[in-house]
Amino acid sequence: MHVWRNKPEIGIHLYSTTRQFVIEKNHYTSWKMIIPECGSLRFEIKNQTGIATFGDVVLFPPRISFRHEILSKLTFHSLFFTWFQPEDYTFDHQQYPFGKITLEDTVRLSTICDFFRESLLRKDVISQDWKNHLLHEILYQFFLKNQPKQFTRPALKNDRLIKQAVEFIEEHMSHPISIKSVSSLFGLSQGQFTRRFKEAYGVSPIEYLTLLRIKKAQVLLLNSNLTIDDIATRCGYQSGFYLSRIFSSKINITPSQYRKEHGSFIGFFHVAQP
Repeated sequence: MHVWRNKPEIGIHLYSTTRQFVIEKNHYTSWKMIIPECGSLRFEIKNQTGIATFGDVVLFPPRISFRHEILSKLTFHSLFFTWFQPEDYTFDHQQYPFGKITLEDTVRLSTICDFFRESLLRKDVISQDWKNHLLHEILYQFFLKNQPKQFTRPALKNDRLIKQAVEFIEEHMSHPISIKSVSSLFGLSQGQFTRRFKEAYGVSPIEYLTLLRIKKAQVLLLNSNLTIDDIATRCGYQSGFYLSRIFSSKINITPSQYRKEHGSFIGFFHVAQP
């Protein structure tokens, strides 16, 4: 997806505390993002409904009717923004994701909110650029969480049992599961399971699981300040050392090097205030 040739630019930033309101069947001409700091909000956008609290971010697309309702006293940021699009590039904004995501690194989100609050009254170019950078980072996480699972392989053979096993692996890949335990769960020996899995997906189940975990590690490396040990735990590995060994064997670069070379959004915080 080439969306990052487009850049978001904040037009209006509001910071509010309110006890109760309902907006129904309304729509805006620009994009809107709500970031709750405390309290809760119920929202409906197209076919999506849910409740957002601190740690969640809700994105409302333009020209789409929506509804949101305060459930408990809410303190939140509202960001109204547009996309700056290069003249030589076109992209259908209807393909952009919307709705709610839950950010794993709430400490980082809290830092973003702190900066947004502190910069409310500033109109200087530097502060505005920083706010656009931080918005850019949150939107980046939206796209990472909503992009298709390009790293999963399409089935080569229709095997319903193995498809169910794949769904189980994808759901539990963050836990220390083993192929032997998965095989047993689906009533197969490890040899039978591996053979049928390779016939259906072209790779062994352990290779598939490893690929899923490495891709998740890549997302966390670019999208958080978590340590390598913490990332390893969230990817189903016992230690950062083991994750680094597997990561290096598959990507030909260590996790730390990968974060340094590709993590262009890391470090937008603790800025010296003008």
